Amino acid sequence: MVYQHAAHTISLISLQQGQSVPDGVVASYNMRSWSDHEFTYVAVSDLPIEKLASFEHAFTAATR
Repeated sequence: MVYQHAAHTISLISLQQGQSVPDGVVASYNMRSWSDHEFTYVAVSDLPIEKLASFEHAFTAATR
């Protein structure tokens, strides 16, 4: 899935539960991952990691 935040793009990838991807920086893109009872999600963007954390909270709240 792809989300737009102002002039930034957030790519959201879902993986099977139990797979993990460490948070970090790859090629100047920030990565943040989290899991629920079904999937592991990975958000990738040029946004600061704090903004990706806010995106995680908003996504989690919206999908409950």
